[in-house]
Amino acid sequence: AIVAAHPQVVRIICGHIHRAVDRPFGNTIASTAPSTSHQLVLDHAARSYAVRIEQPAFTLHRWTGRAIVSSAIRTGEGPVRLRAVS
Repeated sequence: AIVAAHPQVVRIICGHIHRAVDRPFGNTIASTAPSTSHQLVLDHAARSYAVRIEQPAFTLHRWTGRAIVSSAIRTGEGPVRLRAVS
């Protein structure tokens, strides 16, 4: 409700969940960034989580004067494998 009441908020940006996610939130978009190391496998039904070793990445945000343009950028060719963590 607080964010929805302020139309000047054009994006909520946060990180450190090791996965790129964008979703509607309070009349704007909430964005998280991927990790420069491992990514997390999102399984909302599970009580544990898994780590996915994949390409490192980061998100680059550019303000155009009217909008934010965001790009997830992969930084290398990393191995892809799953490792369960309990």
